[in-house]
Amino acid sequence: MSQVDEQGLPEGMSDDDAEFLAAARQLEEEAQDFGGSGGNGNSLEEYRNIAYLPLKSKDWVIYRCLGKIPVAIDKITDPKSTQAIEINKVELMSDKNKKNTYYIPDRNKSNPKKDHVFWRIYDKITEFEWDKKPGDLKASKVYRYEHAFPALFTFAQNGGFPGKQGEFARGLKGKRIVIQNVIDRNDPQWHKEHQHSKLLARTCSEYTDKKTGETKLFYDLGISTFGYLTLWGSLWQNYGNWEKYDVAAFRTGVTQPAMKLLNASEYKTKEIIELPKKFWPQVVVGPLTDEEIKYERYEIARLFGISTYTKILNIKERLAAIDEAFNTHFLEEVQDYSSEEKKKWKEEGKDEEGGETTSSKSIVKEEKAPMEEKVEEKVEKPVSRRAVADETTKKDFSTILKGWAKLSEAEKAQIIDVEQVDGKIVVKYNSKKELVDCPKCNSLSPEDFMACPSCGARFSV
Repeated sequence: MSQVDEQGLPEGMSDDDAEFLAAARQLEEEAQDFGGSGGNGNSLEEYRNIAYLPLKSKDWVIYRCLGKIPVAIDKITDPKSTQAIEINKVELMSDKNKKNTYYIPDRNKSNPKKDHVFWRIYDKITEFEWDKKPGDLKASKVYRYEHAFPALFTFAQNGGFPGKQGEFARGLKGKRIVIQNVIDRNDPQWHKEHQHSKLLARTCSEYTDKKTGETKLFYDLGISTFGYLTLWGSLWQNYGNWEKYDVAAFRTGVTQPAMKLLNASEYKTKEIIELPKKFWPQVVVGPLTDEEIKYERYEIARLFGISTYTKILNIKERLAAIDEAFNTHFLEEVQDYSSEEKKKWKEEGKDEEGGETTSSKSIVKEEKAPMEEKVEEKVEKPVSRRAVADETTKKDFSTILKGWAKLSEAEKAQIIDVEQVDGKIVVKYNSKKELVDCPKCNSLSPEDFMACPSCGARFSV
């Protein structure tokens, strides 16, 4: 066991290692959250102006990480940040049967009503109960709508991909990945010529365009968070800041473990042959050089920010089918946000996609898949007990509340007064329900309201 200095850092570590050591301890405490991640996706993406370093199967790749430890995309406030990020990558079949890639934040554990629309749609379609039959050792999930709406249930689970593609797809949940800047030790000349970093990718594949005969490279961007950060937790705990040493990694080709990761600088120095000698010349021992520190790095937060609602309208027909089946308002919500985006882009002089970078547009194979079947079944909406409005004292707040017209009479009856405090509208209710905030404007309303009185945003049930 290594000795610890007066500041609580292992011997040989400095202040710039503290953040990595703290992250390692947190990963250790939350190890139960890093269960098996299931099959990996098979997305193929091409970003013409971005250089990638793909990992290899059963062969070591040597690289040096750049920047701070990965953080969730919604924690980054600087759009030009080059820091490594964690984000969910969702791949869905569009209404035109083409693959679309979306990037969404992780779940909002403190307030599920503020979850991204994809999470809320997934939760609605995959509602379940635990069922334990006599003789069973464990209870099993019984999905409420798996048989009532099989096409929509399948879409939630695999994104609408046909055949073998669907077997490995993650559906609306997507796959949580790490995107990071690195230095490729097998290609030092490229870095010297371009004075730039590369982005780490899971794989690289070739695709030949049938029309032009041109061969293109496709990269599966990012590394699955599960497993990868667990391995890093061990390295951070023992060696600290990842900018101080080279690492060697490869994909094992099996599920457990999916990859191997080791401190290549340490293995070279101690001549540990688990990293074969043929790789030692690539490995750099020591800190980053002044030249490497100055390398330009990709602005990851900008290139791979959360996808726009306008792009989500590529699955407009599927959203409409979901709303019809479950009596929800997801399509209206997405359209409202899309209208706001377009208005903002127009004010900023941007194009209709907000000047989206190529990162948010996936390269699509011209492969057709069967369209989602039409949803004809209807889910009976639960009957809720409604308060009776007193007609003699009925009030009208339509001139103050933008969402007044979208409220039911029972909901309107629960509003007893509206005030403006420091320029903000405050609604007072006679409801005993818990008040939750609107994901759009943050104003409060009872948890069973179907729309926000203040801004008119529709809520999912």
